[in-house]
Amino acid sequence: MNPSHTNPHPGSRRNDAGFTMVEMVVTLLVASILAAIAAPSFNRIVMNSRLAAQTNDLVSAIQFARSEAIKRNAGLRFCRAATRTANTCTTAAGNWEHWIVRTVAGAGAGTIIRRGLIDTHGGTLSVTSTFTNNIITFGSDGLARSGGNLINAGLNDNNVGFRVCSTSQSSENIRELVLGASSRITTTKGSGSC
Repeated sequence: MNPSHTNPHPGSRRNDAGFTMVEMVVTLLVASILAAIAAPSFNRIVMNSRLAAQTNDLVSAIQFARSEAIKRNAGLRFCRAATRTANTCTTAAGNWEHWIVRTVAGAGAGTIIRRGLIDTHGGTLSVTSTFTNNIITFGSDGLARSGGNLINAGLNDNNVGFRVCSTSQSSENIRELVLGASSRITTTKGSGSC
């Protein structure tokens, strides 16, 4: 008989292979408490990531429109579109769900250069603009105009930008994109209602 496999307590029926019910319940209780503490923080991280991603997508799209206007030496429009396949700008007020970059004048007037989709994540994000008719026009000089006026806003002028807002959290739920001098884009964080 091998002494390493003998039960040190002869007569006891204790099986050392496994966990007791009490150990399992305590482990599940601790895991549940940790999950309850971590879940709200994780949701906040996910929403902040969505806000940042959508803001960065808009910045990229605006910079694309500006650089294409300079490259083509022609005016381009960055504007809200009603549907994924729309070829015209939607001038009515409302949330942005689709956008297009299109030519303004010349032989190819109205030609779509690029189009994009704004992911609202099931309606938890909204994107609005304060541009005249939801249109930014970039001239061949790369400067942005809205309603025919050159955009030359300061950091505190919220009349010329975008607002990306999350309805699923209450603090730091807003990202604002402001076009300033030389069509420079500034982004800021904020809190408020959408």
